[in-house]
Amino acid sequence: MITAIEIENFKGIGKRQRIEFAPLTLLFGGNSAGKSTIAHAIHYAREVLVNHNCDVHFVSSTKDALDLGGFESVLHRQDKAETRQFSIQVEVNCNRKPNQTDLFSNNGRRLSEVAGTGNEPLLGKPSIAGVRLTVRQEEEWKPPYLSELTFTVDGQELAKLKSNDQEGRVKYLASLASDHPLFDKRDHSQSILTELMDKMGVKFGELDEGMEFAPYPIEGERDIVPTQNMHVQIFGFEYGDNPSEEEIRLGFIAHEFSIFVRQLLLDVTQEVTGVLDRFCHIGPLRDIPPRGLRQTALKHASWFRGMAAYNHLLNESEVFTGNALDLETLLDAPYRVERKGIWTSDELSWKQKQNDQTCRSHLELQLIDLRNKTPVDFSAVGSGVSQVIPVLVAARDQSLPVVFIEQPELHLHPRHQGNLADVFRSGFAGMFSNYVPQPKQDSPDEYDGRCCIVETHSEHLLLRLMRRIRESAKMKGGTRPLLSPSDVAVYYVENLEDGTVFQLMPMNDHGELVKAWPGGFFEEALEDMI
Repeated sequence: MITAIEIENFKGIGKRQRIEFAPLTLLFGGNSAGKSTIAHAIHYAREVLVNHNCDVHFVSSTKDALDLGGFESVLHRQDKAETRQFSIQVEVNCNRKPNQTDLFSNNGRRLSEVAGTGNEPLLGKPSIAGVRLTVRQEEEWKPPYLSELTFTVDGQELAKLKSNDQEGRVKYLASLASDHPLFDKRDHSQSILTELMDKMGVKFGELDEGMEFAPYPIEGERDIVPTQNMHVQIFGFEYGDNPSEEEIRLGFIAHEFSIFVRQLLLDVTQEVTGVLDRFCHIGPLRDIPPRGLRQTALKHASWFRGMAAYNHLLNESEVFTGNALDLETLLDAPYRVERKGIWTSDELSWKQKQNDQTCRSHLELQLIDLRNKTPVDFSAVGSGVSQVIPVLVAARDQSLPVVFIEQPELHLHPRHQGNLADVFRSGFAGMFSNYVPQPKQDSPDEYDGRCCIVETHSEHLLLRLMRRIRESAKMKGGTRPLLSPSDVAVYYVENLEDGTVFQLMPMNDHGELVKAWPGGFFEEALEDMI
């Protein structure tokens, strides 16, 4: 899951804002306060790190349904900007289960062998990995580029890569914190890595303005995003005319050191992008499915418009129980989504006569009105039903580590809004939050837990969560709580003179807000009653 994000000079945010996420995070605030800036920043970070795109218009992961407008549109107060750059830092949980391989466990062994440091590990076990990217534009008519990439582990800076212009003529390793707690120490003074760097004469410093040659340049890449082709040249020492065995040995160490640094930064990058690649963003308006919805109509479906949810349902997703998504059980709404074979009413008996591919291409979804057991079109019922189905699917789809939902309560009755809070609780937090995703064949790493970020105006949703925390406080010892304050983070988002501000609104063990809402938020009903 994403544990935190820091944003600076991006869209409505001016001064750096740090938002730390709980398994369930709620964003409240007025219209155009800047709540969706978090989702836009996550999308932008992924485009830079995965697609090497620093001028993001259409977001590829939304099938181009979301247009960010490019660098000019997201730069904070671009017409008054003194520095034409912004930064985004994303931190993710990289804990592993006991039977899993740690993030850095396979890195540094070859360097240890060549350096003769024995079998002692070079790296410890991290809990949080992060990347902070800085996108810069020198002049309005020049394209933006990735000027800095800072890597963090457990909240401390690990290394930094820099580039001096959009053409990447000077790219270099600007720092490597050999004294970072991640690196194993033989004694209590310095790490093994520090000893090796001292032997090679590796010292870091800022590159002087206008320099065309960096001390530790990066080769093989068009920008500074680490890949397997990236090579960091180590020129901390020079051979003499007749190199000694020690000098030759240092040459081998320098070569392995370069590989070690590349893999170290690549591991952190891939840990972050692995989560960003599965970022699910459900936009404020979801499409209504057509009649007789089949898989062939969903080739380009995206979560942003909600249609990817129906694709999941047609692909035998685990969100189904008994081949049905039961809204009556989840929300107390009298509807059920069923998956049917086109030529029969019994999917299971029909499937036995078909191969898997044929089966999937000839399944369709039906919405059943449970009051009279009659199939109805999605467009023939209240809009709240079609708008909430993608929300329910995403909440129950355990393959999604991070889900961002805009206005999940759209068109929903107040009672259903409260019940939706229990759906979020069961999917992301509280007594049902012990889910650990199963590894996929093409992605052996597992993510520890999930998180849901909800942009909402629903007081009913918040009140239900506060009630669950209050009920948990009354439960007897030894009983797992329904919900604890640490499972929920509530932020009030406000657009002030200096830009958007995210203010944490903590709750106590009794489900009460510790401090009052700024500006009297949620007091409208009380004012109308007086």
